[in-house]
Amino acid sequence: MLIRVPRNVVFIFLLTCIAIGSAAYYSYKNIELTSRSGKLVSTTKETLFLIEGVQSQTTNLEETAKQVILTGNNDFLDDYDSTQQQLTQSVASLKELIKDNPAQEKNIRSLELHVRKESKIVDSALLIRAFSAANARIFLATGNRKDNIEEINALLANMKEIENNLLIYMEEENSKATYKSVQAIILSAGVAFMLILWLLYLLNSDISKRKKAERLALENEKKYRSIFEHVGDVVYTSDFKGYCKILNPRVTELTGYLPEELIGKHFSTLIAPGWLEEVRQHYFYQFKNKVDSTLKEFQIITKTGKIKWVEQKAVMIRDGDWVSEFQCTVRDITERKTMESALVHSNNKFQNIFNSSPFAIALIQLENGIIQDINDEFTSMFGFTKDDVKGQSTVDLAILTEDERTKMVDYVKTHGSTKNREHSYRTKSGAIITCIYSNILIEVDGVPNILVMFSNITELKRLEGALAESNKKFLTIFSSSLQAVSVCENSTDGKPGILTEVNTAFCELFKIKKSETIGRSLPELGLIAETDMRGMSSGGTAKKIVVNHEITMARKTGEKITCLISFNEVELSGKSYRITLFNDITERKKLENELVYAKNKAEESTRTKELFVANMSHEIRTPMTGIIGLSELLGQTQLNSEQQEYLDGIRHSSESLLTIINEILDISKINAGKIIFEKIPFNIHSIIKHVAFTLEPRAKAKGVTFKFTIDKSVPEKVVGDSVRLSQILWNLAGNALKFTEQGFVEVTVKKQSEENDKVRLLFAIKDTGIGIDNNRISDIFEEFTQAETTTSRKYGGTGLGLTIANKLVEMQGGKITVESIPGAGSTFTFSLEYGNTSQANLPDITNEKLLSESPVDLAGISILLAEDNKVNQGVCRKILTGRGAKVDIVDDGKKVIENLNANMYDIILMDIQMPEMDGYEATNFIRSKMQLPKSGIPILALTAFAMEGENEKCLNAGMNGYVSKPFKSSELCAKIVQFTGKKKQTAPII
Repeated sequence: MLIRVPRNVVFIFLLTCIAIGSAAYYSYKNIELTSRSGKLVSTTKETLFLIEGVQSQTTNLEETAKQVILTGNNDFLDDYDSTQQQLTQSVASLKELIKDNPAQEKNIRSLELHVRKESKIVDSALLIRAFSAANARIFLATGNRKDNIEEINALLANMKEIENNLLIYMEEENSKATYKSVQAIILSAGVAFMLILWLLYLLNSDISKRKKAERLALENEKKYRSIFEHVGDVVYTSDFKGYCKILNPRVTELTGYLPEELIGKHFSTLIAPGWLEEVRQHYFYQFKNKVDSTLKEFQIITKTGKIKWVEQKAVMIRDGDWVSEFQCTVRDITERKTMESALVHSNNKFQNIFNSSPFAIALIQLENGIIQDINDEFTSMFGFTKDDVKGQSTVDLAILTEDERTKMVDYVKTHGSTKNREHSYRTKSGAIITCIYSNILIEVDGVPNILVMFSNITELKRLEGALAESNKKFLTIFSSSLQAVSVCENSTDGKPGILTEVNTAFCELFKIKKSETIGRSLPELGLIAETDMRGMSSGGTAKKIVVNHEITMARKTGEKITCLISFNEVELSGKSYRITLFNDITERKKLENELVYAKNKAEESTRTKELFVANMSHEIRTPMTGIIGLSELLGQTQLNSEQQEYLDGIRHSSESLLTIINEILDISKINAGKIIFEKIPFNIHSIIKHVAFTLEPRAKAKGVTFKFTIDKSVPEKVVGDSVRLSQILWNLAGNALKFTEQGFVEVTVKKQSEENDKVRLLFAIKDTGIGIDNNRISDIFEEFTQAETTTSRKYGGTGLGLTIANKLVEMQGGKITVESIPGAGSTFTFSLEYGNTSQANLPDITNEKLLSESPVDLAGISILLAEDNKVNQGVCRKILTGRGAKVDIVDDGKKVIENLNANMYDIILMDIQMPEMDGYEATNFIRSKMQLPKSGIPILALTAFAMEGENEKCLNAGMNGYVSKPFKSSELCAKIVQFTGKKKQTAPII
């Protein structure tokens, strides 16, 4: 029974069969195409790798040859032969791989020819090197070889491009085949079970083929990895950013790092810091401009910190416009760089020596006399430049005659060199010069040459004649010189030098015959002690020059004399001589000793006088403190007119006595040079007013008008010593007032000049007093001198006031002038220079003086007074308690410490001289041994010493202030307020 199959089922079945058949057919074809493409891709990659190897080996061949030529080391020949064999084998392998590629057949034939040609060129260079390394280097650098290398590189680049294009085409065809295969599989996926079985069959067949291809690829990979790992250079790949992906083991030998230590790190981590930016810019340029291959030399730093030179070839791998990775080859060129540097250094060193030599040097060909080279000294000596001598012989330039040159050449041919011969030569200008010459026969590039050195002795020859004449004159002068002179030859063993010559004056000085001196030393002759000779040496080495060295010597008679020795050591004919001058100063030394003794006696007398003045001042000031203090206290009591008159007399006498003491101290300090002038801002108007304020009461008492005038041009503030200016004005104005019975005394000041920050002021003190005779004006400034001897009896005084004023003016760069008419008066004028200042707020001395004399309230202040004089104790107690202070009194330093331990005080008034423990010792104990707050108590010194430096001495001892005896009660109280912080009473003076 026949079964009828529906037509549409048959149709679908037929279509299914057709689809299955078509899918099977297309799948088969594409699998076959994929397998064939895989083989071609593998072959193409291997071809590219061999092309890279040929290029690298060609470079290695050249570099190895260069190393042989540069170093002359034949050990590099083994590397050269090995590299040449590798290159030949690589070209043969490359030819075998591309034999089926018609496009590459012409290239491989040309490559074989050029490689053989390159080998012949390098072999020839090595042969030439055996005769001349320089010619070998020149041969390697010729244009023909360069063109051959460029042709090889061009052929390899062309072959690489063809293989790259073929590789791209194969990969595209492989991709298309794979796509079509997938289409066929998708179309047949909906077909019946047979299509699925068929597809499984096809898949199984494809998997088998792929496994076979994978095995083949794995074998190829092993082969390439073996080459990769054993190649002589470091090879690595990085992504387009420069991060390492694969490195061969050679990297450890070069850098010290294992490959796994560098994988994932940027290649720049190995670059030496000084090269980092330059290398980055280089590869940025390659990346930006899509340069396929670059070669760069730079320095790297190894794991141990060592710096090495490398040459890196970086090949950029692109996928279309996208850079996928870099394939880099790195070669260690440190040794090559070192050799190149050494060669350059050697050449530079030779040129420097050649050109900077003090001798004229010429390199001359032996046979024809042509000058090959000259140095700068040759040009300076003979006048010929390098251009002048080019291609010329010494005979052509008329430096020598033909006969002279022939004789010199024959001699050097026979003996090989000539040393220190004298000869005359002609310069470019025609002048004849005499030279010492030396020459030697040498070979330069296989050609015999003569190297000649010249030393110009023309001037020396002239000087020899002059020297002979000079020696004759010297011997005449030496013998007849009035100065004792000796010449001795220095010994090399440290012993005294041996006399070789002495003059007549030497023999007369030491009472010795010349024949007795020659060949013997000064110690041997007994003229000087050997220890004194060693004394003229420093650190075991004799001094070369000595001027006026004083030493004791002896005449032959044994008489001791003192001499000033001066000597100089000179080198003559390779020997050291000492020329010595002797100057007899025996009489002068006696006179000097007498003067020193007299000076010491005078200084001792001066110190005794100063000590006497200081002690006298102290002894007078101590009782005067009591006199002035008691007078002040007495003035505060109720007195009748007669008592007041007596008290005024006591005050006047005390002030006069104090003035005398101060003047004696001032003149003593001036004569000792202990006056120091301050440079501080002060109000000069206040100074003038203060002088007038202090002298006006005395003027009124005498019925004399006292006035002062300050010109408007005088600045209000200046910089200088206000105390010394007050002293000068007070002395001059006080002196004028003393000798004026009627009329006036006037002080004027005006600006004399002004420049930059300096102003010079002119002061004048005019009076209508007794005047001075012109013949006595020069005497009034002398110490203890007055215009007339009768004035001291009538007016009193020490005669020191004008002396002090005059010396203070002179010490500040000024001078006092005097104009006087006897019976009509005098005018004293002087000028002083001060600093000009713009300071606005300066102290007003007059106001401060008035303020210090204002009554002071000491209520609530507790005071410890250390004073050993009973009278002064009573005076101080009365003054201080009268103003409200609480006072405890002790008479030595130990009791000060005992009271301070038991009680608290606001201030200590400390006398300096006391029994048991003085004021300095007590102050030091308080400051260093006692605890706060007692160690910090204010201490005010009370001393009758008024010499220069007493104030500083007290402050250095730890005291806070200083009051000189005798003192005014207002001054003492003002100081107490200053250091205890109590406010002064502001009531007006009554």
